[in-house]
Amino acid sequence: MKSVEIALIKMSGKDQRGHVWEWQFKDQRQVSIFFRKKGVHFAHHWHTGKDPSKNPERFFLISGSVRVIWWDAHGKKYARTVQAGSEITIPKLMPHCFDALEDCMFLEYRKTHFDQKHPDVVPLTIHPS
Repeated sequence: MKSVEIALIKMSGKDQRGHVWEWQFKDQRQVSIFFRKKGVHFAHHWHTGKDPSKNPERFFLISGSVRVIWWDAHGKKYARTVQAGSEITIPKLMPHCFDALEDCMFLEYRKTHFDQKHPDVVPLTIHPS
């Protein structure tokens, strides 16, 4: 072993919802780390699946709890409270959003690096209430 390598991963985004890091690997895989503040509503969208990382989209909730809201193909709404230690898998074309019930941190596993120019995100016109 030559040496221990330590690399600072710069924060890739920060706003009123919280912040994000994108941990990118040379083989094009990526782990996105999201911190979301209690009370924020986020990810009010769906994915076409053109991005292989969104077919399906996979999260692991590390800490806190979130309310996951989604709609089926007929427009029926579903909601579930999810606790830390849970995996959340969302198929392509499924409208979804989250409400942070507590400060929370989760990972998103990606097969490819996130492409800011082609994010495969379609905003929802459905209101979560």
